[in-house]
Amino acid sequence: MSLFSFEFTIESRLAAPADMVWVQAKTMEWVNQELGPWVRMTVPARARGVPIDRAPIDQVAFISILLAFGVIPFDLHWLKIHELKPTGFAERSPTLLNKCWGHTRDIEALPNGCVLRDRLQVDLRMPFAPLVRPVAFAIFGWRHRQLVNRFGQLSG
Repeated sequence: MSLFSFEFTIESRLAAPADMVWVQAKTMEWVNQELGPWVRMTVPARARGVPIDRAPIDQVAFISILLAFGVIPFDLHWLKIHELKPTGFAERSPTLLNKCWGHTRDIEALPNGCVLRDRLQVDLRMPFAPLVRPVAFAIFGWRHRQLVNRFGQLSG
């Protein structure tokens, strides 16, 4: 890991079956619900309604403009799925700010719900890691609060 890199993992125990969570979590519409109102990812017309598990592997599925507060452009994201799993994915996408935005999402079934785990591995183009890491961590914390609000939190 370089000075321009960081990683973290965050997880939530959700009171919904893994397959039900995956059906929503794999759509860009839901991604934007998780991110909003802080960030919005644009989706070209040809990719709207197409779930992540139908994206080509190791090819750019589409280019997204990342918008702070839904309106201020701050990055371009070439969405590239590296691996698909029955209930998850691994993304390895270049962006203007990052050599690689690595996001792995796994949804693991539990007897009364599931665990949704996000792992972020980011290799920045410039030495902004001390600024970007806490912002990314806060946004993923927000995303997980949205997931808990939607599906409920599994106790125990």
